[in-house]
Amino acid sequence: MSIIIKSIKVVGEREGLVDFYGQVIVQTFNEETVQTSNEETIVTIEYTTEPWITDNSVIIAKRLQTLSNEQVLYYFEFSTVKMSNVPLHLKFRARCNIANSSFCSNYGYEYLYNEGIPKEIIFHDTSTIQEELKKECTICTEDIETKAFLKITNKCSHEEHEEEHRRDKERRRQDEERRRQNDEERRRQDEGCRRQCEERWRQDEERRRQDEERWRQDEERRRREKEEHKRQKEEEKRLIKLQKEEEKRLSKLQKEEEKRSAKLQKEEEKRLIKLQKEEEKISTKLQKEEEKRLTKLQKEEQKGLTTLQDASESYVNQLKLCPKSKKNSTTQVGP
Repeated sequence: MSIIIKSIKVVGEREGLVDFYGQVIVQTFNEETVQTSNEETIVTIEYTTEPWITDNSVIIAKRLQTLSNEQVLYYFEFSTVKMSNVPLHLKFRARCNIANSSFCSNYGYEYLYNEGIPKEIIFHDTSTIQEELKKECTICTEDIETKAFLKITNKCSHEEHEEEHRRDKERRRQDEERRRQNDEERRRQDEGCRRQCEERWRQDEERRRQDEERWRQDEERRRREKEEHKRQKEEEKRLIKLQKEEEKRLSKLQKEEEKRSAKLQKEEEKRLIKLQKEEEKISTKLQKEEEKRLTKLQKEEQKGLTTLQDASESYVNQLKLCPKSKKNSTTQVGP
């Protein structure tokens, strides 16, 4: 019998844990197939992430499908802790337990994984599986022949066979105890890693909370700045609007004042023109009255002169008619 690990790959990562999925091929031979057909085959995977600890974790692989009469494909799944930004160095091997026999794969299976690179490693592809199994088969055949010889020899001594069986049982017990201790140690390590992960998670949550608080404060500050900027713009718009309204009002008042001044000027011009006309009328009237008065005076003077002239003529005529009394009249007229 032979066992090899075909491939392993990362199928998921979550909160510091990496999930792995792998495949194992178990090869049996014609002479073993008849003997092991009714026996329960248990395939286990032993893996470690610490080079100084071996077999610290053991999982049982599950049967997937039968590839041929002599090959059976198993798959396994497990999860392990990975520190952030630290590569994960994984070492593992496969073991097949059937009846009282145990078969192991090489210790040469290693997987160095770091943040998604590489996602999968194929240790044996389809073309190399048969060669690897044949190589394992040669070793297994020699082991089978040796065990067959020991079984024939043990028939001669039942006590030696019992002693060997006891030693095998003790060895398995020690292996189980060692695995149990390794599992306990691994559990403690996983618990420590879990606590560290929880502490990191708590610190990350605290950092996220602080970041959210800073982000909230920044948002509040930006909101206040935006509101202040908006308020300033509105205030500027309001002042500009008031300034424009004031300019319009002043312009309107100026226009009204100009209109009022123009109206007053026109009214003053009309009043002056009216006064001038009235003065002209009064002057014309006075001039006419003065002309009338002068004309009347002139007429009266002419009339008086005419009267005097008539009187003089009458007096002269009288003198002419009364020469004797001229002297007396002259004497009387003189005083």
